[in-house]
Amino acid sequence: RRVLFRSARAAMRALGAERADDPLRVGSSRAPQWPEGLVGSITHTQGFASAAVAAATALRGVGIDSEERFTLERARRLEGHLAHVGEVAALGRALGLEEAVAATLVFSLKESVFKCLHPLVDRPFGFHAARVEAGSSGRVTITLTEGLRSEEHTSELQSPCNLVCRLLLEKK
Repeated sequence: RRVLFRSARAAMRALGAERADDPLRVGSSRAPQWPEGLVGSITHTQGFASAAVAAATALRGVGIDSEERFTLERARRLEGHLAHVGEVAALGRALGLEEAVAATLVFSLKESVFKCLHPLVDRPFGFHAARVEAGSSGRVTITLTEGLRSEEHTSELQSPCNLVCRLLLEKK
């Protein structure tokens, strides 16, 4: 966690944020509580840690995730938990990905959505709250399948939700 928070403070310094060296607090959901005026996200996997931070005046939320490629066994074990029926297979076909890679991508995208939106709605929601699809051009879209209300925000986050994701897939 220390490496993650060092990454977060480095991202805040790069943004020119005041109090970038202040300790980050951890909320009840184990997510970092960003200093006033900032939004951000952290992620890690074996040997890799990263953070993304933005001014709250520019973005309402940020969500990033990094994952090691799932094994085929893990992909099949988790598929019903993380995806709508046929979601992983359809994404795999559209993008020409192996099943395990498509499942990893669906998981990672939905984890990014959760990290982005959870601070705004301040309540848990599951993987089925979003659907990942790829169009014929290979562009991936994420659509919320349920409204997510927030007591703090008068608007409801509804489908379609405008999310920007940058994906890095490493071939092994």
